[in-house]
Amino acid sequence: MNKKQLDILEKAFSAQIDSAMKQDFASAQNNTFGIIQTKSKIAKQLCDDGYLDYIQINFGRHGLPVTIKGYALTIKGNLAYCTSDRCKLDEAKQND
Repeated sequence: MNKKQLDILEKAFSAQIDSAMKQDFASAQNNTFGIIQTKSKIAKQLCDDGYLDYIQINFGRHGLPVTIKGYALTIKGNLAYCTSDRCKLDEAKQND
């Protein structure tokens, strides 16, 4: 994978972790849905290759419906990112 592809997978991984750590799962402002929003052609290609899923989340408050669209990391994408050299470098920094 090239740097741009890993950048997108890293953002999706971070969004997924941030979502899991938040208590308020109905807050789009804090991106607690575990998705990234981008119009990147690289993200579309990663989706076509099975590393990301394009999803829509419908939610609303006070009778106002809102649809949030974005990309979520798949198991294949999680594996690709976590076995990349970039993820291994992050682990090495934490162990120092």
